[in-house]
Order: sequence, then C-alpha cells, then structure tokens
Amino acid sequence: MVLWTDIKKKLEVPKDKNAFYENDSLTNRDLIPIPPERRTWDGFAYATYWIIEGVSVSGFTTGSTLVGFGLSPKQSIACTIAGGILYGILAVVMGWVGAHQHIGFPLITRVMYGINGAAFGIVMRCMTGIIWWGVQAYFGAQAITICIGAMNPSFLTWDTFNNANGISSANFVGLVIYCVLMVPCLWIPPERLHLFFRVVTFITLGAFFGIVGYTTRKAGGAGSMFHQPSQTFTSKGELGWACVKGIFAVLGTASTGCLGQSDYTRYAKHPRSPVISQLLGAPCSLAFSSIIGVISASAAKDLMGEVVWNPVVLLGEIQQFEGNTSKARAAVFFGAFAFVLQQMALNLLINTLCASMDAAGLLPKYLNVRRGSFLIMFVGILIWPWKILSSAKAVVVFGTGWGAFASPQTGILIAKYYIVNKRKVLLKDLYIRSKESIYWYKGGWDWRSMVAFFVGCAFLLPGLAADANGKQIGFWTRIYFISFAWGLILAGTTVVILHYLFPQMDISPTSKVDDVYDDDGVAFATLRDDISTEESPGSVESVEILAGSNEK
Repeated sequence: MVLWTDIKKKLEVPKDKNAFYENDSLTNRDLIPIPPERRTWDGFAYATYWIIEGVSVSGFTTGSTLVGFGLSPKQSIACTIAGGILYGILAVVMGWVGAHQHIGFPLITRVMYGINGAAFGIVMRCMTGIIWWGVQAYFGAQAITICIGAMNPSFLTWDTFNNANGISSANFVGLVIYCVLMVPCLWIPPERLHLFFRVVTFITLGAFFGIVGYTTRKAGGAGSMFHQPSQTFTSKGELGWACVKGIFAVLGTASTGCLGQSDYTRYAKHPRSPVISQLLGAPCSLAFSSIIGVISASAAKDLMGEVVWNPVVLLGEIQQFEGNTSKARAAVFFGAFAFVLQQMALNLLINTLCASMDAAGLLPKYLNVRRGSFLIMFVGILIWPWKILSSAKAVVVFGTGWGAFASPQTGILIAKYYIVNKRKVLLKDLYIRSKESIYWYKGGWDWRSMVAFFVGCAFLLPGLAADANGKQIGFWTRIYFISFAWGLILAGTTVVILHYLFPQMDISPTSKVDDVYDDDGVAFATLRDDISTEESPGSVESVEILAGSNEK
C-alpha cells in the first residue's frame, strides 16, 4: 500500500515553485487562471494564429470540397467567406471569458454543466479534437511523402500494403516520421508557441503563392472550371439551400475552434489583444485559402485533366507533370516541406492544445497539457483518420455533423455566461468539489444544461442520419442544413428558460466574495504573502441568496 501511494505521488503532474495551489481532482498548473507572467500573446501573435488555422491544407480544400459537393467554384468561395465572417464574430463572443478571466474551456464547462457534469462537455469536445489531430497528421504525412518523393521519385509509388487499409506504404512511413517530428514540439509550452508560428506563417504563405502562381501561369489563367456554373442544382431553391448548407458546413467544421477560443485567449497580454485578429483573421484567412485552393484546382484540371483538391497531392502531380526534372523536384521539396511545418503548427495550435487541455480537465492530478498532448497524438493515429478523407462527402458530413453536437454547447456557453451569469465567473468556486461551490447545482450537475443540450441535438439527428446515407427527408434535412444556428439558438434559449422557471438557490456569482482570485484572474496569494479574507475583498463585498428551489 505504501509503495502504491509513493508511485501515485511520483506520477502527479509538477507544480510551480512556491505554488499557492495543490494538485487535486480539479486543479493543476494548466487549469488555474493564467498568471500575468504567462500572458504572452499580443495582437501579432493572434494574427499568426488565424493564418496558421486558415491558411492550411484544410483551408485550401474547404472551397474545393464544396465544389465537389455540387456548388460552383465561385459559390464555394462565397460560402467560405460568409462562414468565415460568422466564425470571426463567434470567436470574439466565445473568447471573451478567456481574455478576461484567463480560464480555458475545461473550466468553463464547470459553469455550464456543474463541477461533476463538466466531464460530459469535455469528452464531447475532446473526441473531435482527437479526430482532427489524426486528420491533420495524415495531411502532414502526405507532405513528408512528397518531400521524400522529390528526392527519390520512386518512393511516391511504393506500396507494399497494396492500399489494403486505405493508406499506402509511403504515406505510412510519412506518418511515422511526422509523429517523430511532433514529439519535440509537444514540449513547447503554450505561452511560447506563437514564436514558432511566426516562422511557419511566412513559409506557408510562400507555398500558397507558389502553387497558385505555377498553376495559373502554366494554364494561362484560373482555368475553365473556375468560371463554370453549378451543374448539380436545377432550381434556385435547391441552390439556395446548398449554399446555406455550405456556409454552415464551414462553420460546423470550425466549431471546435469556436468552443476552444478561451484556450487561446487566456494567454492574452490584454483583453483586447485577440479581438481585431478574430474579427478580421477568420474571414480573411479562410477566404484567402479558399480562393487559392479553387483557382489552383481549376487551373490544374486544365493542365492535368483531373481535379486535385489537396495541395500536397497537387505538388506530387506537378512533379510528375514536369517529368521529375531537378528544378521541379527542388521546388516541390520546399513546397511540401512548408506544408510539413504548417501541419505541425496547426496540430499544435488547434488540436493538441485544446484536446490536451480537455485531457487535463478530466484527470488534472496526473495529466497536464504536455502529458495530454502525447496521449492525444497516440489516440489520434489509432482512429485511422485517412478513412475520413476518402471522399468529399465524408468531409462535409463530418463538418456539418459535428456542428450538430458542438452548436448546443456553444449556445449553452453563451447563454450561461452572458445572460444567466452576466459575464461574471466566481473563479474560486470552480475548484471546489462540494456544496460550497455555486457550481455544484444538484449533485455536481446542472440538469438544465443537460436538458438544453439534448433539446438542441434532438431535432438535428434525423437530418444527420439521412445525410450520412445520401438521402433527404424534407423538413428534417432543411433543419440539418442550418444545424449550427439551430442547435445554438435552441439550446441557448432552452437553458435560459429553464433557469428562469427553476432558479437555483445559490449564492450568485455577481454577489459572492471571491477571496482567492481578483477580477483579472490573479491569485491574491501571488500578490502578497499573508492573506486574510478580511483583507482581500475580492470582486464584490456583499453576499446575496437567490430565491428558488433548493438543489443542495
């Protein structure tokens, strides 16, 4: 027994020197509000964030995927821009709590679902983070394959697997190398990631301009496909709904980023640091990638006779088209290497940080961001992400389908933070697993949020099931086309109504004294040595009991 106790103690995550907190089932270094010395992200850092997220393989293929779904190239670009504008607005709304209270999504779920119920929200988001980690890793593996193929062209066709499981031997080797390269990157602390992103940003932009420059110069323009109208939809009504679905497919795919905005904004030097980049970065980066992607795919079709959606695969096709000349191989190598770095940066930024934060939120005594990152990488490969990328339809269904589950969480977060709690979070009570916490609700769960989540999802599932099978079922399909908006509004409205009808008998976060953290998320214990409740008034001074049903 003593030996097992010692082993568990050694497995605990490390603490800061002279830490004011203890590692327990709710607390560790990565879950406490970020202290001022770790708030290192300025406006330029957030600008690189949006370039890394938007100017990527996924961004490049977004417009192209919608073309494969039936929209014209120009229509797909318009849908991507519209989705990007909505994404930027939501990013500001969702990132506000992180920029001001300096806490991430795992802590916000304790406000949404309760101290114990938070695990539900965390698991829901963590699953999609794992899936996207695997997808982006496979894109990175393809880039490494092209790099090796530029040095040895025969490597591109090497496949002793005979593509039996949907992946070639060459791409499997690329995936192994990608994971090996990712290992040292996982040791970079989140507050320093933006330094790596600055380098990757300029290299990636060069690769995008290089691809579109080559294809348009060789084809003599944007290509014939770029100017073609939609051939799939015969009526304006069908086309209109297809555009709506395209917009919300973009937003649904980006919904993980919406939910996770506070995981990044908590590192802001100033609460206003992320705002301009959020409002402009999302639509501009997605529009840039979509335009480059569609034009490149269109021009490449005129050159090579087929549409190539993936820029990494397109680089390999360019090498073959140029007859494997040394000049072409050198250009392709550097272009593919840029995408290797970009996919590493993107996975670190969007998936590793968020999903590892989720893992830390589930088991904080033994998992922090660094340990969680290795866990996410391992599981992300085991899910065989290349299967998701097997068709344009699969990508669209996954994007919109995930929005059906992410949108209710988005609506609940907005409703609870802005309407129910009036933008006030009692930080101290987020780390108390007992009835003393105002976020204990009933047995550690807020049943109102759980009801709201399932109400938000219920109307979307029939349309999701039909779409996955390539069918349409009238009313349910139309609702599913706008699943993100429907789930957000319905779940948010439901949770507000339930809080009005069944108010909790708790101390309000707008009136209870927080004697551990100030309004900026700074622990009083780090400001002076001896703290007493009487000397540390917190954010407000009065305590007020709200009328309602006693859920304790």
